[in-house]
This record gives sequence, structure tokens and C-alpha cells, in this order.
Amino acid sequence: MNWNLRRFRCVFLATILGAALAAASGELVPARAQVNGGAFVLTDLVVEILEEGEGAAIEVGQELLVEFTSWIVEDGEQGRLFDSSEERGGPWEFVLGAHPAIKGWDEGLEGTRIGTRIRLTIPPDMAYGDRGFNGPVAFVPPGSWIISEIVVIGAN
Repeated sequence: MNWNLRRFRCVFLATILGAALAAASGELVPARAQVNGGAFVLTDLVVEILEEGEGAAIEVGQELLVEFTSWIVEDGEQGRLFDSSEERGGPWEFVLGAHPAIKGWDEGLEGTRIGTRIRLTIPPDMAYGDRGFNGPVAFVPPGSWIISEIVVIGAN
């Protein structure tokens, strides 16, 4: 069996299992995939809850305080760091849904609980699109997927 087919089967089964577990727990984990020349290609935002918080659920319009680290996806894997709250000097504040953050963050964080540690794999149209981004650490080329790990510290 060729490597791409084996990889597709593993990722496909993991996606199905993840969707089943999410459905059983009541969590929404949006993801779509397509096969492109034998390779597995994600086409939507992927939300992974790494650690569930115990605080109140987050709503659009709330001011959030988060710690985060973001990487560029390179060759289908987590690549170079391009931004982080540590590089910015500490936790970052923003209003969910007011778009100082990218759309992938707005959609991925809504409904999560304070204290949650989440990993978002974000497609270009929900990240920096065709414009790219000059992050504090590295430039995000136009059309790039990104990965962000975020810990929600608080919300007002």
C-alpha cells in the first residue's frame, strides 16, 4: 500500500473517530476533507480541545485574555513559529467577534470554556488569506494554513 493511501486511511479513521467522540460529548468539531491526487487535504477549520476548562462558556462580544502560540503549516505539518503572546510580552486581550483576531479564532473559540486549552488548524480564508501577515517572529505567506494553540485565561 502506498504511503499516501496509508496516511489517508489513518487520518480518515482518526477524523471519523474524532467526529464520533465529539458527537458523543456534544462538542462541535467542524472538519471537512477531500482527496487530492491521493493526498488527504483539510478544507475547513479543525478544532481540537486539548484540555477542557471549567469556567463559563465564551460568547461573541466578550473581551478575552489569552496566551497563544501560532505556527505556519509547512508541508502539511506544524512549521515555523510566527507569533505568540510570549513574543508580544504577555497575554493578549481582544473582543471575540470584533475581528482584531482572525476569523478562525472567532469561530474556534466561541462556546469554549474559560480555562480551555485549544488547538486550531485554520485554513487561509479564515486566517490571513491572500494578504499574508508580518508576525513578530516570521512572515506568514499569502494563502497559508496556520495552527494556533490558545489558552483562554479569562473573559469579561
